[in-house]
Amino acid sequence: MADIVVDNPRYTEVSVATDGVTTNNVLLTEVGDYDYFVYVQNSSSNKDPESVLVEGMVEQGTLRVPGPTPFFVPTVSVADNIIYYQ
Repeated sequence: MADIVVDNPRYTEVSVATDGVTTNNVLLTEVGDYDYFVYVQNSSSNKDPESVLVEGMVEQGTLRVPGPTPFFVPTVSVADNIIYYQ
């Protein structure tokens, strides 16, 4: 269940918590791509997309959850026996 942040004639912005603490949150623990589906319904608690309360799907897409940025140690390509003067 999403919380509506912005709702106007152009778009609707929603927020879905991803900490898994409350019953309506989604727990994202793995990196990767997730398919998502957004439904319009007449209930604030229904989670069944086949329910008669659902009016239809309005959007589907892919959510990418990135992993941590890897840390790379650079390879030194300058010779260490050269003395530089200014």
